[in-house]
Amino acid sequence: MAAAEATLTKALTDDVYERFEATNNRLLEGCQEIVDRYGLPAYTEGLGAKGCVVFSAERLYEYRRDYLTKVDEELSRLAWLYHMNHGIFMTPGTEEEWTLSVAHSEEDLQRYLDAFEAFASDATGG
Repeated sequence: MAAAEATLTKALTDDVYERFEATNNRLLEGCQEIVDRYGLPAYTEGLGAKGCVVFSAERLYEYRRDYLTKVDEELSRLAWLYHMNHGIFMTPGTEEEWTLSVAHSEEDLQRYLDAFEAFASDATGG
């Protein structure tokens, strides 16, 4: 209980949540710029310390109706494998998701964006 209380009151302070927002926005904007530049059928979505690239040509609104029928599973799986093979350890599934922590640095963000851009270039031939 003491560890949970310390996390919520001493480690995860208001300035940390502001940093999460700024850091997540950097990833969201960076990934969306790469998606746009390479013409990937995808878009970014996120809030706070959580974000993702959704491999769908259109926005998703409902899990069963949209996610299960409109997400490009092959491209999602390829992105997940590509990142894992380049030292970016993703969530235990093929969704292109991230969860930020207070330990992530600017170098970590750039490493992710560089890997995502290399994936986009290889996946689109260019």
